[in-house]
Amino acid sequence: MEQDGLTDVAGRLRSITEDLQRIVAQRSDLSVSGEIFEDGEACWRRIQETTASAREIFVVYTTPVEDDWRDAKRNRLATLESLRRGVTVRTIVRDGMLDDPDEAALIRELHAAGNLHRTIGEQVQQMLIIDRAAAFLQLAPGRRASGAMLITSPGIVAALVDLFERTWSTGGHITEPEGLERLTRREREVLALMADGLSNTAVADALYITAAAVAKHIANIFAKLDLAPAKDSHRRVQAVLAYRDRHSPRNDPLAVRPSTKDRKSAASVSSDSRSVSNQVTAGSPRLPQSR
Repeated sequence: MEQDGLTDVAGRLRSITEDLQRIVAQRSDLSVSGEIFEDGEACWRRIQETTASAREIFVVYTTPVEDDWRDAKRNRLATLESLRRGVTVRTIVRDGMLDDPDEAALIRELHAAGNLHRTIGEQVQQMLIIDRAAAFLQLAPGRRASGAMLITSPGIVAALVDLFERTWSTGGHITEPEGLERLTRREREVLALMADGLSNTAVADALYITAAAVAKHIANIFAKLDLAPAKDSHRRVQAVLAYRDRHSPRNDPLAVRPSTKDRKSAASVSSDSRSVSNQVTAGSPRLPQSR
């Protein structure tokens, strides 16, 4: 019954959103407070202005990054900055998004930083609510760069807050990842190249990053895999064996590997030409030169 009620409320709110879009566009003399943003950049700037002094932010985010009206990188940085300022951020995501390694890594990173998450099983109205006083609603859920509407009418915002709170109360919890699932996309890329037998320098060349960055990623990999401090080559072997035991590059969706265009042919090393131990030991990390 509770779920049926939420579905009914969500349906009615979608209808309200369509009505408001038409009213705001055609009848500016009415008392409905709102703005329409068809341009993504204008919407982003307005969101930044509205959240600059916010103390509480609610997000319903159920569309994958590639189809979303927000830029994933900018949104991540903005969320982390809000968390650093002490803003309370709660986000509802669709549970299927955790099946995508990149989405899952982003969600878990933000969750670990203090952005609390709950999961739901269905698509609902995507929205951003600031301080329970203003709400941005995506105009066409599931469509990239579809624009958004800012609503400040107290009654409507209150209804959206109520929908958020009721959905939050029935949502699932984000479970803590284990093992390789704790790695970020970049760390998985580094580990995949380590498994190919590449040295730190070769990994840096393949990913177009510095040797210092590679060393940092490897240290994070060791820590997240709970590999006790030992000889670097030994931990490197353990990390690679864990990767190979878990992932099959042909059929495992978590086996994230750099695309062909991101890898330099000169850095490629055949994993069939030597044993795992010899490959990995040859790639033992060295202290990066300061630059």
